[in-house]
Amino acid sequence: MNEKKGKSKFDYEIEEFHNAFHNMKDKKIALYGTGRMTATLVAGVGDYQIIGLCDRDESLIGKEVYGKPVLSRKQAEEQADLLVINTDATYWNAIYKRIQDWNIPIYFRNGVRAFLEVKEDKENPYWQKSLNELKSVVQSYEVISFDIVDTLLIRKVMSPFDVFRIVELRLQSQYGEIDFCGVRKRATSMLEQPTYDEIYAKISETSGWDLETVETAKRLEQEIEKSLLVARNDVAGLCNEIMQEKEVYFVSDMYFTKETLWELLTINGINAKREQIIVSCELRKDKKSGELWQWYKDDVVKERRALHIGDNLKSDVDMPRKYGIESYYVMSVNEMLEHSSIKDIVPNIVSVQSSLAMGMVCAKVFNSPFALNASFGKLVFHDNREAGYVLLGNLVYNFMLWLINNAKADGVEQLLFVAREGYLLVPQYQHMRKLLEDTNAPKGIYLEISRRAIWGASIENIEDVYEIATFPYGGTCKEFLKDRFGVAAEDEDLDNKRMAEVQSDPKQLRAFVEKYADVILSALLTEKTNYKTYTDGMNLGERIGVVDSLWYGSTQYYLSKFLKQKVHGYYFTACLDESNRYIYQNDMKGCFQRKEDLSGKECSVFRNSKFMEAFFTAPNGMLICINSDGTPKHSEPMSNQLNYSVRLDMQEGILEFFFDMVKLQNRLGLMERLNDELFSDELFDVLMNNGFEPTEEMKKGFYFDNKILNDRESRIWE
Repeated sequence: MNEKKGKSKFDYEIEEFHNAFHNMKDKKIALYGTGRMTATLVAGVGDYQIIGLCDRDESLIGKEVYGKPVLSRKQAEEQADLLVINTDATYWNAIYKRIQDWNIPIYFRNGVRAFLEVKEDKENPYWQKSLNELKSVVQSYEVISFDIVDTLLIRKVMSPFDVFRIVELRLQSQYGEIDFCGVRKRATSMLEQPTYDEIYAKISETSGWDLETVETAKRLEQEIEKSLLVARNDVAGLCNEIMQEKEVYFVSDMYFTKETLWELLTINGINAKREQIIVSCELRKDKKSGELWQWYKDDVVKERRALHIGDNLKSDVDMPRKYGIESYYVMSVNEMLEHSSIKDIVPNIVSVQSSLAMGMVCAKVFNSPFALNASFGKLVFHDNREAGYVLLGNLVYNFMLWLINNAKADGVEQLLFVAREGYLLVPQYQHMRKLLEDTNAPKGIYLEISRRAIWGASIENIEDVYEIATFPYGGTCKEFLKDRFGVAAEDEDLDNKRMAEVQSDPKQLRAFVEKYADVILSALLTEKTNYKTYTDGMNLGERIGVVDSLWYGSTQYYLSKFLKQKVHGYYFTACLDESNRYIYQNDMKGCFQRKEDLSGKECSVFRNSKFMEAFFTAPNGMLICINSDGTPKHSEPMSNQLNYSVRLDMQEGILEFFFDMVKLQNRLGLMERLNDELFSDELFDVLMNNGFEPTEEMKKGFYFDNKILNDRESRIWE
């Protein structure tokens, strides 16, 4: 086994830390990061007061890693004098974005006070690169080499460490509480340039696990890597092309041997041969130090012209040039995200589910390392289906999981998806139910309903009329009577008077209602009868819930009143504070709001409610009432309905995301579905905050309208 000996890169890391922090030995230091670099440092700086570690994975808080406690933010702020971000420099900016508001001095591991790197993305010279340029460049060289992971292949997670977290979840489901991540980190830190077999031999030696557990972990890690890796089609295609005419090698700093790497390349469509693969763990030399490049130059390239293509600016770009090998930089998926219009999401990628979701999104939109170049970093969708996948796929996926789990916990047997939001939500729900093979999930039913229709159906007396009349309306009094109650009044003065003026004075509104109460009650009697016939025909049981987008729950309240039974309510976001009079009669839950956000206004779904309501609509106008023959009577279609096809295209992308996520979690063996509602809302927020360029169909197809208030429309995107 390749035990550490002599002066290694680990010794240099310890020296670098000492040079940076030698004047702070009297300070209490917390280290951010629980990876290999921290394992090295903790073991090598005993003369420093390292009081604990911090990590993005909150499940580690309270545990010991490398003999040090993992601290919460509060503990670090109270107990430490400073916090050192002790990771590879490529992660510094993302980590500092995540923790910049901590009340403690924060440093990078080189001793520099932490700061946010401002990336002027539009001026980035990388945007001038292209696949055609790369194809042209390779023609000038006799020998071509490629980095493997992040250049030819990408993982559908945002950090290699997330592979270990998934392995840990699998092991815990089989063996109970087990600290795979910590054990694997410790084993790797004891070795230099180890192979996969050597890492697991060290795990067997140091973990105290039985042979079955070690072998299971070893098998799972390799299986999970295979499940997560996909080809970067542009680079992989170029690689296969030039292998027909040039000498090509694959050069990797990796613990997998060439046999495993050959298998990973082959199953992803790259026609490599074993003898073309050069890997650090077999040579005991790595790219980062330059030792591997020295060997490659002397033993392989010799006097020929050689080009290396890779994503790491040090290992793949600077180092080969030091040894006479030209290099060509292609951005990794992570770098593309960091330089894109949605870079602000990076600090929020913490949970395994958030990493999987972003991994899937990035594998789609950043698969090509040149995907952002024409738009100078701005995310541009190829079509409406891709827009649905990226913009709404993860959001609705998390909502559906949350909905199923909560409805089952509440004992709900039927879920009524209210019109018009439910027109798209019902097929989404049915698709999810089918993918999960969950026969215990409540039955999903589309319910023809609107505030206008259920108000009319639930009115029983003049006080009910008055209550409905208090809801704001922006048109004339004549329009109000027609739109809200279906009454065609002939009074000429009603044409000239604004209903808002009447509603502003309770006495005037009371007089108005009393004047028209009889004709309103008479007109609504038929509507009430017809709606009862309609709902009776649905064979509704006693355990029902309604699914609506947002926010007060008035439709739920009036439906409950009409049906004379309790109705559970499930919303994207809901107003649960005392200002909402309906919470006293309704059982309401909101998916995307934090526990402390009772108003439901702090989530992105609420801030972007105009778009949500414009998307989640039906191809028909608002329901006015149910006709005597049981058919729905709708208002005239508006611009959202006339441009409905863009929603159907986006719907295909949403359903594709469902399929991909469930399939991926199945392949990973994660049968207890992962979800992260807060992250999905945060991603939606970053996207909606000028994070993408809408397609032309999206610009033309989404309008805010509200027939309850008035007939006016306004475009979501100008």
